[in-house]
Amino acid sequence: MAIVLYVIFASDDEDSMRLLLIFIVFFSFSSSAENCETYTRSGLILAALQCLEGDKGEWSEYERSILYSFVGMNDKSDTIINPSGEIAPNSTKKQINHDISAYEAVTTIVELSKGRRVVMVNESHHQSFHRLFALDLARKLKSEGFTHFAMEGLSQSTATQRQGYSTYSNPVAGIYTADPAFAYLINESIKLGYTLHSYEAYETKSIEEREEKQAENLKNILDSNPEMKLLVYAGYSHIQKKPSKNGIQWMANRFIKKTGIIPFTVDQVAGTYIEDKSQNDYVLDYIDKKFAFEAPAVFKMNNSNWLRPLNYQGDADIVVFHPFYKYSNDRPSWIKANRHRIKIDKNIVGSKRPVLIRAVNLHHGRNAVPIDQFVAEAEDIKDLFLPTGRYRLEVERDKKIIKLGQITVGGMQE
Repeated sequence: MAIVLYVIFASDDEDSMRLLLIFIVFFSFSSSAENCETYTRSGLILAALQCLEGDKGEWSEYERSILYSFVGMNDKSDTIINPSGEIAPNSTKKQINHDISAYEAVTTIVELSKGRRVVMVNESHHQSFHRLFALDLARKLKSEGFTHFAMEGLSQSTATQRQGYSTYSNPVAGIYTADPAFAYLINESIKLGYTLHSYEAYETKSIEEREEKQAENLKNILDSNPEMKLLVYAGYSHIQKKPSKNGIQWMANRFIKKTGIIPFTVDQVAGTYIEDKSQNDYVLDYIDKKFAFEAPAVFKMNNSNWLRPLNYQGDADIVVFHPFYKYSNDRPSWIKANRHRIKIDKNIVGSKRPVLIRAVNLHHGRNAVPIDQFVAEAEDIKDLFLPTGRYRLEVERDKKIIKLGQITVGGMQE
């Protein structure tokens, strides 16, 4: 498997350079880490994490952060992506010299995007809750005539659509799609009636080539149906409509040139808290203290401009601000919305630790990605959080998946 690494820098001046993001098109590791990826492809996420513990290379650190997010440990994942000790941008308070009003994010975006044929939403690849927000948005946009959904990270859309759910293999939906939240986004989008599309550009040799091919792939999707309304899900800066200061023309910029269509763009990355709060932009701290909001929101100033972080370098039409999600019994608060709490009897799990406990839709095959999962490291067991449905409970230990039984989830939500 080939490796393509793009390191992109952004700067406000020649003397102040900071690392903005790293794009990885294909995961490729040393021979030992390659075996770790094999575990991931087999759905053995705990084994993959344990495999990577002995390899402290840069690639292993990134892969470990992604795997932590797959088991709901986004706090651990974020400390790897954004290590403590980095200096937060020196932002002034000038932008906050306005009264600010809060609005529910999804409803506002749907209203603002009326009349647009294309809506683009980005994500951080290690923040699973971005995917659940994208699903909430997809649900609302469906009633506005959006019927097609193009996803970066989804590699085999036709086979996945035919099967009806996301799997680790046969077909391989993608790398990030091994996250239960991403799998749930895929599964529910199919149920909603969306036609899924892959648009990633594989085996490219430069960031410019990748952006160009992504834009061309999206153009081809739209050309196949002149009446199509398309929701596009992308990572990080791909949705930027203007060239960045360092001259990079991102996918959205190239897409506009090719199609003449100006998408409505939604940035989740800039409005997401970093676990080490000292690294957060002043705006995020300000709205957290002023509003104490508990669900994704957008904020408008009394000068009619939508609020953005002060160090924001993108050009999205709107920035979604996510609350600083808290943890209870080592489970994140974002996983609990519209789901049922399922307590697991530790006696059926056994005494060996660590183990991974997961719930898979009963009607999905053995390679299906779970709806929720967590790693149990202590004797006490955490809770699963599941939508209404029927599931098989499974435990991963000793590099094996062992079935524990079946449960039906429904009725009164706790």
